[in-house]
Amino acid sequence: MDESTKSTPVVGVERADSIRSTLRLTSQGKIVGQHPSIREVVSTVERVASSSCTVLITGESGTGKELVVAALHDASLRARGPVVTVDCSAIHENLIEAKLFGHV
Repeated sequence: MDESTKSTPVVGVERADSIRSTLRLTSQGKIVGQHPSIREVVSTVERVASSSCTVLITGESGTGKELVVAALHDASLRARGPVVTVDCSAIHENLIEAKLFGHV
């Protein structure tokens, strides 16, 4: 391996390491637990954080949806921008499509 190859960073690997590091920082005190279901949620957040897709987080009241939103946003490429949350239960069913997808 020549010197230029050694010093060239692998952006994908660095980004993945950055996401894991950020998740460790933001998840401390927020998303806690070693249960396989919790570990699966954290793993999913790690995978989704590097994409630019819109994410819909669902779950029953009190299940930690806002904690997942915070961890996902903090680990994403958009962490410096605002996060938009919508309480779909507070929106009339006729307006939900307009709120989520624009005027229909």
